[in-house]
Amino acid sequence: MRRRVNLLLLSLFICSIICLPNFSLAINGRTNILQELDINLVTTDGTPQISCRQIRTFKANNMSTYITQIEIRGNYMYMLNFYYGLHILDITNRSDPISVGVIEIPGLSTGFTVDGDYAYVQSSTVFYVVDISDRSAPVSVGNLAKSYDGQNGISVRGNFVYDRGSIINVTDKTNPEIVDSYNTCYHGVSKVVGDYLFYSDSNYLHMADLTNATNPIDTSNITAGKSADAIEYHNGLVFVQSFYDVDYGVKIIDATDPYNLTLVAETDNASYADDLIYNNGYVYTNTWRLSALNVTNPEAPTFIIHLHNKELIYSIGMSEFYVYISMKDSDLIVASVGYDKDGDGLNDVEETTVFLTDPNNPDSDGDGYLDGEEVVAGTDPLDKRDHPRTNNFSNSYIVIPFAIAAIYCITHLFTKKRK
Repeated sequence: MRRRVNLLLLSLFICSIICLPNFSLAINGRTNILQELDINLVTTDGTPQISCRQIRTFKANNMSTYITQIEIRGNYMYMLNFYYGLHILDITNRSDPISVGVIEIPGLSTGFTVDGDYAYVQSSTVFYVVDISDRSAPVSVGNLAKSYDGQNGISVRGNFVYDRGSIINVTDKTNPEIVDSYNTCYHGVSKVVGDYLFYSDSNYLHMADLTNATNPIDTSNITAGKSADAIEYHNGLVFVQSFYDVDYGVKIIDATDPYNLTLVAETDNASYADDLIYNNGYVYTNTWRLSALNVTNPEAPTFIIHLHNKELIYSIGMSEFYVYISMKDSDLIVASVGYDKDGDGLNDVEETTVFLTDPNNPDSDGDGYLDGEEVVAGTDPLDKRDHPRTNNFSNSYIVIPFAIAAIYCITHLFTKKRK
């Protein structure tokens, strides 16, 4: 009897050596697993600031290697392919874009904007008016011979398009025509905000009154660096990114007084960008990699670099807390991004609105796994019994008793034969 008990204990000991490591749970030091899960947690002075969690990669039909611009309107995302044309994607489910339509644009597609049921696209030699009322079958309805003037930088107000120095009347969509011009430069951009037009030339950012849509009247200007090629506006502040030389970096300009543009602050992030997007206290930029500028205090902005590990980002778009990143290799990366108070890999907004986890607790269900880790693994961050290890070894509760019984029987038979 004693021999059998000893054999049973030995069997249990052997099984514990094999199986127990699979069930070791510890929250300490688990933040280093986030990067392995395509979650990048960027900190400032040791305090978690922003998490960027890659959700998936996506390749639309006919997408080649150069998506130069992304615009989002409602539940649709529009992407301009430098070599092909305009792609339309349905993002009703923000984390799962679906390609619904595409139109080939002859030549090199250099910039576009969307207004209602129309997209206005500039190619290397022609300005196109594209009817997008049927997103699955966009069609060109009008065009105008107009030469290549750099990339991006097109904006629209009513029946007038401001295309890098040209004012185009699109009242008749089938017959657009240039009615006037304003002074800009090769990489200059234009952005309409209400009754004002912000545009850049080789050295300055201009603010112009659009009371007369065909005759913008400058009200103020300010040094913005050489060829500012990205402009964003939020609540009286203009964010400008320059293109060349020592003027790399984002300038924050107070535009509350149209007659007195005032520099608030500037950064030195040592790279240029084609996109600036304001979202919930941060300005996101594609400075080769996805980066963000904390502008909750505009007078003391803090740059947070390398939110995503991929390099050579061509363009970015944002909707809610989702960011869409176009890469050199033609992949479109979908990620969630935002302030992450507890450093668990989920930003605070998605914790409170999507997963209903605790934004102040990195392990909401107390099972030893970070909330972000569980979301990536597909387990429930609110159920202590459901965690990555139980998924990976869900059959262990069945296997272990049989393993113990098998080992016991084999050793028992072996000892009986020896007798």
